[in-house]
Amino acid sequence: MIQPEEVKRNEHGFWFHSQYPEWDESTTMEQVEAWENENNIRIAVLDMESDAPEEVAQDYFENDSNSCTDWNPVHPAPGAFLLSIHDAEDGPVAIFAVPLEDQEKRSRCA
Repeated sequence: MIQPEEVKRNEHGFWFHSQYPEWDESTTMEQVEAWENENNIRIAVLDMESDAPEEVAQDYFENDSNSCTDWNPVHPAPGAFLLSIHDAEDGPVAIFAVPLEDQEKRSRCA
């Protein structure tokens, strides 16, 4: 199962977990869900535009900054850990792994 890793962001503020799959546009939801199930997690996505302080997002989007180093995404749930911070079509996103609670694991197996 995937575990948290030390986050060492590059000069643009981006980072990928070493065990995060290299998915692309051809990846299906079934493949993503199978990976989540194998690792007992759910993926949560935060976009910089809605999560970052206004001045940080404004600097990135309005001043053509190519760095999101000032954005420190907030974990969406207890126990969540970062899988990536990367640039997407609509700006930077943070992908988190949210561990499934024991109760949720049991209900999925029933």
